[in-house]
Amino acid sequence: MARPRFDKLDPSKQAAILDAAMKEFAANGYEQASYNRIIEKAGVSKGAMYYYFDDKADLYATVYKHVQTRLVAILSSTDPVEDTAAFWQRVQQVTERLIAFTLDNPTTIALMRSAWRLQFHGDHPVLKELFEFAHQWTAQLLQQGQAVGAVRSDFPFDLMVEIVTAVDHIGDCWFMEHSELDQQTLKQWGMQYVNLLWRMLHPGLSGPASDP
Repeated sequence: MARPRFDKLDPSKQAAILDAAMKEFAANGYEQASYNRIIEKAGVSKGAMYYYFDDKADLYATVYKHVQTRLVAILSSTDPVEDTAAFWQRVQQVTERLIAFTLDNPTTIALMRSAWRLQFHGDHPVLKELFEFAHQWTAQLLQQGQAVGAVRSDFPFDLMVEIVTAVDHIGDCWFMEHSELDQQTLKQWGMQYVNLLWRMLHPGLSGPASDP
């Protein structure tokens, strides 16, 4: 992440660097993005950029963290979940907000898409914090659901978190790759996606497998 001295930089200069970096990463992906082009568009010297960031990976992680913080603020809610219906309504609202964000922020979504495509480099340092955060967010959501009886408790919790995190990751990738679809179509698929999660997680549902 950015060195502490970046946080002390004038906010307008911070914004110029982050904006230039976001557009470059969004347009070309992490691997093909040019650090020199970012420096030029941000209007800073190469020496100054290395004064704030260790390298391109460090800058990318900072930009993504900035976007992630913004997205979490949009998707999160401080209202308590009191029962099963309220929990699944919350899941539906989060899905709808993500769809709206996808449609309204094409550059940001292109940046996020570039991060998802790095999944094939699972040990990439840029991804470590991203996946850790997704894992923690999912665990907290499932704990809220279990507390009100909306999420099953007859399954190993850590395994359930891993499965839902993976499903969410694939779902996010799909929505980001299909941002050209109209809002009504995306909303319809979003409702079906929530229904899929409900079928996976709702307590009391059983499948074809049974104890011998």
